[in-house]
Amino acid sequence: MSFIQLSEIKKDYYLDGVVVPALRGIDLEIQQGEFFCMMGASGSGKSTLMNLISCMDRPTSGKYILEGRDVANLDKNSLARLRNKTVGLVFQNFNLLSSATALENVELPLLYGGIYPAERSKIAKQFLEKVGLGDRFHHYPTQLSGGQQQRVAIARALVNNPKILMADEPTGNLDSQTSEDIMAMLTQLNKEGLTIVLVTHEPDVARYAKRVVHLKDGKILKEERK
Repeated sequence: MSFIQLSEIKKDYYLDGVVVPALRGIDLEIQQGEFFCMMGASGSGKSTLMNLISCMDRPTSGKYILEGRDVANLDKNSLARLRNKTVGLVFQNFNLLSSATALENVELPLLYGGIYPAERSKIAKQFLEKVGLGDRFHHYPTQLSGGQQQRVAIARALVNNPKILMADEPTGNLDSQTSEDIMAMLTQLNKEGLTIVLVTHEPDVARYAKRVVHLKDGKILKEERK
C-alpha cells in the first residue's frame, strides 16, 4: 500500500454563499521515501493540496489514506496530533519567532511535546548542527541571513523526526546560490530516507524532485518522472 493515497479528493470553499471549487477530484499516490513535487500557477490548487496532505485541513469529499489510516474525516484535534507526529513543515517566509533564538525556535515542537528542558536543548542543538548552524544557537532571526533562517526552519521541522517533510516554496525568498544550498540539503535528507513533498512554481527547484505533478484548475494536468 502507498504511504499516501488520495482518492477523488475534492475541496470547496464558500465565499458569500457561492461554492468555489479548489480541488476537483484528485487521485494521487506517494510512496515512502519519494522526493515528490507539485507545480502550478497561483490558483491551481497546489497549496490547498499541500494543506490536505499535511493534515492542516480536511477535504470536502474523498478518501485520504496515510500509512493505512483514513484521515479524511478526523476532527481538528486528531488531525493536529497526527500532524505533529508525522509531518514537518517548511514555509517560504520561514515562520520563525523573532523574539526567540535559533535554539529556542527549534525547541518549540519539543516544548509542545512535553520534553524536559535539558533534553529539548540537547535535541535542538543536534538538529541545528545537522543543518550546519552549530555556531548559531543563540542568534536571533534578525541576526541570520535568509538561508540561515531557512536552515533553522528545517531543523525545527525535523526535530520531531517526522515521516514527511512538506516544503512550501522553500526557496522563494532566497538568492540563487542559497536556493541551491537549501535544495541540496533537502536532497540529502531524502537520500537518508525522508519523504519530501515540495510545492513550487520554479522549474529550477522542481528539477531536484524525482516525480513532478502539474496542477491546473484543481486537477492534475500531467505528471513527470525522472
